[in-house]
Amino acid sequence: MSPQTVQKFSDEFLPEEKELIVLIESPTNGAAYYNGAWVPSNNPLAYIDVKTGELCEENIRLEWLATDESNWQYYFAPLEAFRIKVRPKKPEFSHPEQRCFMLVAVLEENVTEPRFDPIIEEYNTEVTYEDEDFSLELNREYDWFEGEILYTDEEVQFTVETTELSELQDILKSFKNATKGKFNRWVATLKTFATEKLTPLANKWQKEADATTPEITPERFAQRMSITSIILFEEERFCIYFDDDDMFWGHAIAVYGNLNGELEEATIEG
Repeated sequence: MSPQTVQKFSDEFLPEEKELIVLIESPTNGAAYYNGAWVPSNNPLAYIDVKTGELCEENIRLEWLATDESNWQYYFAPLEAFRIKVRPKKPEFSHPEQRCFMLVAVLEENVTEPRFDPIIEEYNTEVTYEDEDFSLELNREYDWFEGEILYTDEEVQFTVETTELSELQDILKSFKNATKGKFNRWVATLKTFATEKLTPLANKWQKEADATTPEITPERFAQRMSITSIILFEEERFCIYFDDDDMFWGHAIAVYGNLNGELEEATIEG
């Protein structure tokens, strides 16, 4: 890691150091590439400012530099408290609704902090939703409700990106209004849209792999797509994933749109 990279990263944070006690939600499981180095991150459930006693439970992020993608230096046990030294991110580099800190050091592990007890109790309380069509459970780590639905005798992952039951019900109502009694036709519309956008690209990929490969017709493209996942967002938006049957060498086909009937994009991901 070059000194320039270290300095560039450091310059995004205020020079002042402070101590926090953080309640970790989950182990660190991701890092972003940064100028020849890596920036792992972790999003704690809460923290207490050691100096002021302030308790914060909203949109917290820890970041630090690591030289090796396979060694992120700091690892955390879920639902445990740690006393750490940090530097706050400068406002010009910060998301307006996020409290982001550079992790300088872990000072103490497995800290006992009674103020975190009700947070842990609430976190461990199962939240479910059931109606005649859906059985969903809140995944607190990812802040969404998840479950499965059956389509052509296959399980399809079903996710709604909200943590609020009232918003969940509103989103599901919109989804039912758009698809109930006509789900097959709705899926066929998505396939047709993806076919129009992606069939030429699929043929290009196939020809690059083997020039003798027969051309994929639009009809065959649609037949080879199989729905694997439905993700619903606020404002009636959705993303539907399809298995590509190796037309794109295992990449997923994704269709984005709105439940009012507007289809926005068909692309490949993964």
